[in-house]
Amino acid sequence: MYMKRNPLHPPQFCYPGRSARQCYGGRLLQASGSGFQPDGSRSILLCVIKVILLRSLRSLRFNSALLASLLSVSIVCAQSGVPPSSDLRPPTSNLAGGEGQSHIDLTTNAPSRLNRLKAGYRMGYQMSVKFKALGGFPAQSDPGPATGTHQDHAYDDGYVVRDTRQVNDHYTWDWGFKSSSQVQPGPGTPYGSLLLHSSSSPATAQSREDNDPQHGFEISYARQIGQIRKWRWGLEGAFNYADLTVRDNRTLNYVQTRTTDAYALDGLNPYQPPPAPPNTPYMGSPGGGYPGGGGPLIIDEPASRTVEQLPGGTTIAGERTLKASVYGLRFGPYLEAPLGKRWAVSLSGGLALAAVDTDFRFNESVTIADVPGTTVSHVGLTSHSDWMVGWYAAGTASYALSDSLDLFASVQYQDVGLYKQNANLKQAELDLSGNIFLSLGVSFSF
Repeated sequence: MYMKRNPLHPPQFCYPGRSARQCYGGRLLQASGSGFQPDGSRSILLCVIKVILLRSLRSLRFNSALLASLLSVSIVCAQSGVPPSSDLRPPTSNLAGGEGQSHIDLTTNAPSRLNRLKAGYRMGYQMSVKFKALGGFPAQSDPGPATGTHQDHAYDDGYVVRDTRQVNDHYTWDWGFKSSSQVQPGPGTPYGSLLLHSSSSPATAQSREDNDPQHGFEISYARQIGQIRKWRWGLEGAFNYADLTVRDNRTLNYVQTRTTDAYALDGLNPYQPPPAPPNTPYMGSPGGGYPGGGGPLIIDEPASRTVEQLPGGTTIAGERTLKASVYGLRFGPYLEAPLGKRWAVSLSGGLALAAVDTDFRFNESVTIADVPGTTVSHVGLTSHSDWMVGWYAAGTASYALSDSLDLFASVQYQDVGLYKQNANLKQAELDLSGNIFLSLGVSFSF
């Protein structure tokens, strides 16, 4: 026994071998030699209804009640033996239970997720600091003018000044020096000239340090505005932060400026006479350098003067530190394209702003080997803040974990210029003009 269903009547139970008329009580179908034929007017009406319902189905303007009616009418038409038209046949597929059963594949276009929130770790590179105007060793003596008599000349290793003789003869016995190495031989004499020196070093040394990478984070929000084929575009804004400390404690060897004046001895022995030990440098006074007064006379005007730069003659030791908090904002358009079902790439660029808050501290000591026993120290501490304006460009690759959650990696180039801070004639210059940032994080779409 099996059960036949008529959508317009209660179900009938039929046994094998019984006719459709016997099962349906003769109310709907009548037998014929070629099979079951529908009642003419009723079949036409049912097929017209089927056409209307199929048209409605194809335009997706249906509801659950309409779908139920369509299935009912289709069964009736099939039992009536009316061959369905190929033009009016709905999509079919072989389902469990036999061929010819209708299968309706409904696809819906869910609204796009137009908002995206990102958060990630951010590494900064090429955020170097240049410490400038380092060093500085002012001359500890005054060699005076290179020409002219009756002048006072002071040096790191000697002196030539006016004496008390009150004689206008361009000579003086008030002079002295510190080392026999300053006595140079001359033609036919070991006492040709006396060399006196005055050294200094400019405060123009520089040191550069980067301490890469610098660490921070970034949070961004993006809003999709439109779509061009597969490309989606919109606007994004971001806030980022980086905390960096750049410390430089290297010892620098810098240039020494040395002025050398040569005084003619013309064979005059420049050493103290006995009982002083041999080669004891003469040290005169206004009244003379010999016991009882007087002393050897030399011309009080330099015979020549040379100024030379000696690389590495100055040593700069100490530490320089710049601590900075960099708060960044960026805003601009983006363009994104999917690569398959899960991957996507995007490009963006626009305006970049940075608020920089820094503390600059230094403590250094400067020495020159030619000036033994003298050390020049520099100490300073100051705070400063400023706004920087520039631009950025970025590229991002993302991988979808779900409809709303992605992993992303991005590389960003940013230029907001050079940040400068001065303290006690020294300068720290933070390079924000060509920074590269790498970011890793997650994004949430909604």
